[in-house]
Amino acid sequence: MISNPKFYVVLLNHNNYDYTKDCINSLRSCSYPNVNILVVDDFSTDRDIDSLLDDFSDIEFVQNAENLHYCKSFNVGIRHALSHGADYIFLVNNDTKDFSVDYFEVILSEFLRDPSVGMVGSKCIDYTGGVRRDDKPSIRFGLTMDTPTEGYVIKAAVFEKIGGLNEYLIIYMEDLDFILRMREVGYSTKINTSISFAHMGGVATSKRPFYSTYLRTRNVVFFARKVAVHDKRSSLWMLNQVRSNISTTMLVSLQSLLKGDLLRFSNLTRGVVKGLHEGFTTPYPVVWSDKNVSL
Repeated sequence: MISNPKFYVVLLNHNNYDYTKDCINSLRSCSYPNVNILVVDDFSTDRDIDSLLDDFSDIEFVQNAENLHYCKSFNVGIRHALSHGADYIFLVNNDTKDFSVDYFEVILSEFLRDPSVGMVGSKCIDYTGGVRRDDKPSIRFGLTMDTPTEGYVIKAAVFEKIGGLNEYLIIYMEDLDFILRMREVGYSTKINTSISFAHMGGVATSKRPFYSTYLRTRNVVFFARKVAVHDKRSSLWMLNQVRSNISTTMLVSLQSLLKGDLLRFSNLTRGVVKGLHEGFTTPYPVVWSDKNVSL
């Protein structure tokens, strides 16, 4: 057994240098001796990217030639990490910080304790100390989600067996899809709440309410359809899952209208309508084709 297996941390950066800088500095304070930090810059247009290269000459860096968005960019990082001998890959949002000093040692202990574990997460708090994820799992679409969506460590062998994130999804639901595929081949997920990190949240999507609402709604429908097929659920079950998962967005949209914020109401409502239409009309094989996850 390798005494200090290699961890790769994959961060995405798109015009958010300050957050990325704080994340890198926090990761550097961790005590584990074999951690490589990789930043995938998703075609940033500001010149703060030059500061990233100047300030962190010791980290690895890949710059996309165009804006690939979330899933494709993470797959770029995953491919890089695998080709450079990663044993474990930490996919984590760049607006995170305050990682526990022994973060990677504790994560590694969970993998070594049980060979069937393919993904390990930790406690996640917000920047003011509120708990975003603890040891109480959430249930979505009948699936248990016990790792934080903001960041989780995955065994390299898992990627080699099932591929990467589904690039057709662009962003949202890619984590649940990955977990479902992982569990189908016998891997489990774990969480250890003795370690933690903090997450800001919404940095990448809050400025694009129409686009983010459209993608979130579309992917909720895509995934509800997938689980209905996978678990032989009824059409009524699928529709109920869609309704429950977009209800908060619809409530926020209505509140925007009542407050007179017509622009936000329009963006959210149009996003939901477009997402529902595309979610239900796109042929199933187009979304869930194996080519969308190939590395």
